[in-house]
Amino acid sequence: MGAEEKILSLEAEIYGALVIELSSYTQAVQSNATIIAQIDTLLSFAQTAEEHSYCRPVVTEENVLDIRQGRHPVIESLMSIGDKYIPNDV
Repeated sequence: MGAEEKILSLEAEIYGALVIELSSYTQAVQSNATIIAQIDTLLSFAQTAEEHSYCRPVVTEENVLDIRQGRHPVIESLMSIGDKYIPNDV
């Protein structure tokens, strides 16, 4: 067995041992990844809301839809530079 083959064999052995050792942490890593993904999503929502001056709606038990100065985020983002979006009331 040449030096290169020995190196590859040693790398494979170390990698296999590492996989076996880390396999006991799979559930914890996945749980942490889920939490980090949720935080990342909420942070993205918060940054977008701040950047575009979005506000949180007030939800009541009443059977009324009352929107003041409503904007459509997709249409507004696709408008050409210089075009002005006109908010609408519903």
